[in-house]
Amino acid sequence: MLATCSCQNCKTPIQFKAEEFNSEKTLKCPHCGKETSLSMPLVGKFFSAESLPALFAVVLGSIYATGFLVQFTFLNSMGIKESVTEVFKAKYIYLGLLCWQFPVCAALMLFGYFGYLRKKKCRAQSAADASPRKTLLYFPSIFMMLLLLLTFYLIMIISPPGFFHRKQGIIFGFFAFVIVSFLIIRLFEDMEYLKTPLPHLPQNFERYLANLKTGNGWTFGKVRFFLCSLLGASLMLLIFFWLSSLCTQHWGALAAECYWFGVYAIMAGLIIWMLGRWRQWPYGQMFRFSLAFIMEPIIMGVVFSSSSFWRRLWEMLANEGYWYYIFASMAGLIIWATDHWNEAFKKEGLKMEFWNIMLPIVFTFFFLSVLSFAYHIYPYIPVERGGGDYTTEKASILTFDPQLANSIPTEVFDQSHHDLQSKKAVILDETANAIIFTIPKSTNLTGVMTEIRLWRRNTPDTRPQRIFVVKREAVVSPRSGPWGSLMFSYDDFTNFPSFAARLKHQPQDFVSAYLNGRLSVATSNALANYEGTNVDLMPLQSALVQDLNVLINGNVIYDENRFHGVFLRPETKELLAHNQQGEALVRLNRLLLGDAYPQEILTDQPW
Repeated sequence: MLATCSCQNCKTPIQFKAEEFNSEKTLKCPHCGKETSLSMPLVGKFFSAESLPALFAVVLGSIYATGFLVQFTFLNSMGIKESVTEVFKAKYIYLGLLCWQFPVCAALMLFGYFGYLRKKKCRAQSAADASPRKTLLYFPSIFMMLLLLLTFYLIMIISPPGFFHRKQGIIFGFFAFVIVSFLIIRLFEDMEYLKTPLPHLPQNFERYLANLKTGNGWTFGKVRFFLCSLLGASLMLLIFFWLSSLCTQHWGALAAECYWFGVYAIMAGLIIWMLGRWRQWPYGQMFRFSLAFIMEPIIMGVVFSSSSFWRRLWEMLANEGYWYYIFASMAGLIIWATDHWNEAFKKEGLKMEFWNIMLPIVFTFFFLSVLSFAYHIYPYIPVERGGGDYTTEKASILTFDPQLANSIPTEVFDQSHHDLQSKKAVILDETANAIIFTIPKSTNLTGVMTEIRLWRRNTPDTRPQRIFVVKREAVVSPRSGPWGSLMFSYDDFTNFPSFAARLKHQPQDFVSAYLNGRLSVATSNALANYEGTNVDLMPLQSALVQDLNVLINGNVIYDENRFHGVFLRPETKELLAHNQQGEALVRLNRLLLGDAYPQEILTDQPW
């Protein structure tokens, strides 16, 4: 097995047989001709045949310990004590992989790229010519791979159930785009016109940038420039958001997303073009940066073109989820610094002391990142993927053994049934001997969903107030069911005044015109008298709820002309593809109304 170390004089890599390694041995560098001592790199030590079993045990143990710590911390934050947790679970390995998959992959990729740059620089200094053309590696390519990793990471960790199945064509198209982009970069990098540098910025603007950099020039002019730039940027943002609201109002959410993609492409293109002119990049470099920083983020946005996904991601980060990524980045940065200064301390005979100082710091950030993952990231991972987000879970109804029913608290039982059934519950965790569940305080669908969403904050005032632990043998048959009815209720409107206004004042909205024509006489009169300033909305809301429930229990309300311009969710399209009857038809009509009024009617409900 060949190992590689750098010459202490010219920094050029030298290869030698790892079996013949001796820290006292020196040899003559074939590049500069000077004596240099050999050193075994960390990779060579770790991945030798003798150390592979120990390395595998260490990695597997770290992943398992991470998963156990995440589950242990999360369950304790929910009020479930360690007495009902299990030490040995295969799930802990999966949780450890969820925690470290993206940070470790991203760190390895960045370390590899910066190591490539360092060795390339050393070779260029010691040799007459640089590295061969076939070994060129560009930062835009690394950025594209990082975005690809991030896309699969987000799909794996916080996307809702069924997301990959619904968008697998777009996801594989995204993967193919990255591969084709690499091939295009490789095919076009030798063309002469791609090597031509961009012209410089205008001389006055370039002089102004130089004055800003050196601190010369009129200070008041700089302040005035920055204030004007800030004011102009603020006005542009206001105009952008105003146009976005117009797109949403007239053409739907899909048009607004396309609008923002276009704004991002134009702004990113201008920034890359100005930066390329300032730094005098060649056209080939501009082309690579454009592929990586414009096209790939847009396709990534298309993959996640779902407002509920972005709301969940933003909520996770706003709930201090960013600390996990900060702590993980700090641990990686310290590892990089340790590796960078390792040789210098080794020459002074202080290598062991140096590692004794740095390893506790790395372990501290590692521990903090795992805790941050358990508190702020894990509650947003759906339960179907082993996480702690119960918003997509259906209600669980437990039937108990009559002989063991006396050991179960009476508040668990549903008094409307006589077969010892529980109320609708959420199963939080299961072990070999026990089932841990809680019963939401709310009774209506919207209240239950709001309560379960609040659990994700992991604070004492939002977590479940009462946790029940029953023996597994006491449960005869657990089954699942919907939390609420498909029928409309008062709580299903997120913006009732806007819904009433659309029914009354927008005849060009074909769905609203259709609904207006199907209302009863009493509801039509109440809607005609509604001016948007009524204090008591209950009579009109009650009448509309009653008419909408009659409507969704009838024939399918979909018509191609009527729903022209309405963005239909994948689950709606899937139901439309078949002739639905009964409850499936009611669900289809309910989904169609949710798609037609995404800002007015609650849509993300686990029916």
